[in-house]
Amino acid sequence: MRHGIGFMAFGAAVLCARLAFPDTIQDCEKWMSMLEGKTASMPIRGEQPNERHDLLASIDEGRAAAQAGRIGEAATKIRDFRGSSRALTKKKRLTLEDDQTLMMLTGTVLQCLGRLETPPH
Repeated sequence: MRHGIGFMAFGAAVLCARLAFPDTIQDCEKWMSMLEGKTASMPIRGEQPNERHDLLASIDEGRAAAQAGRIGEAATKIRDFRGSSRALTKKKRLTLEDDQTLMMLTGTVLQCLGRLETPPH
C-alpha cells in the first residue's frame, strides 16, 4: 500500500508542475531524463542482451529528434519505447509498479512534446 501512496504523491507533483509552467524543449528533456533514469535502474526479469540498451536507445533517439526540432519523430520514438515496455509487462518481466511509473512518465513526455508541437494560441 505504501507504494501506491508514493505513486499517487508523485503523480500529484507531476500534475502541479504541469499546471504551473509552460513547456519548453528543456522541460521535455527533463522528463525524458527521468524516464531514462527509471529505465536504467529498473529490474527486468530474464533480461536479454541489448534489451535495456534498446529501450534506452528509443529515449535517446527521441531526445535527439526533439533537440533537432522534429517533435513528431520524437513522439514516435517515445511511443516505440512505451510499446516495448508494455510488451515486457505483459510477459510479466516488469513489475506493475515499474510499469505504472514508466506509463506515467511516457505520458508526461508525450504531453510535453504535444504542447511543443501545437503551442496554445
